[in-house]
Amino acid sequence: MAIITCHIPGPTTDIATSKYLTFHQDHDHFFVTEYNRTHLNYWIPLVKPSRSEAGLRLVPWDRLAEKSPRLFNLCRRTGASSLHSLRDGGTLYLSDWSGVHYHEENLEIEEVMETPEVGPGDLLLLRVNTIHATQTTDDRRLAVSLRTCDPETPIDWHRVAGSSTMAMMQRLGGFKGNPAPNKLFSPAFQATQENDFGITLGDLMPTLTGERE
Repeated sequence: MAIITCHIPGPTTDIATSKYLTFHQDHDHFFVTEYNRTHLNYWIPLVKPSRSEAGLRLVPWDRLAEKSPRLFNLCRRTGASSLHSLRDGGTLYLSDWSGVHYHEENLEIEEVMETPEVGPGDLLLLRVNTIHATQTTDDRRLAVSLRTCDPETPIDWHRVAGSSTMAMMQRLGGFKGNPAPNKLFSPAFQATQENDFGITLGDLMPTLTGERE
């Protein structure tokens, strides 16, 4: 098992306008490591007002498959997407990887989500591409997110880098309006190019941890 990242975000206070309140699949991990079935997120709250507040809202995969097989297939082996509840009903899926937009008229995201009750020191174990959102609250929260994976898993960079969406271009950088390459994504892409796009997560670890200049 290899640790990809250990992220400790600062205390959350005024998050009412945060992008993380939108249901989404994480972007940066998908663009760097592609879909990986061994890639897990160990989410541990450290400071939390109560078990029912300032948590995560999750969309269980079995419920999504039951309510919308099309959305399930769009999401299950990908990442870098967002799902939006529409005022007139239904859910809009937007992929920042493939550019696919899909309106699922028969799914209300609030009807399939779960909000697990967890307290400080508890563990939520999730697949990294699980659809999730920060729970609406004005309370403070401090949590650690530990991401792990199997280092022998190959990365299909042709699948990821073949995308020409704005989100992908922003991470590569070097164009008008975003001249600076992403400090994590650009070195990972360069290391993968140097290996003729034949690289595993273990090969990429020195780049991700800063051990490789």
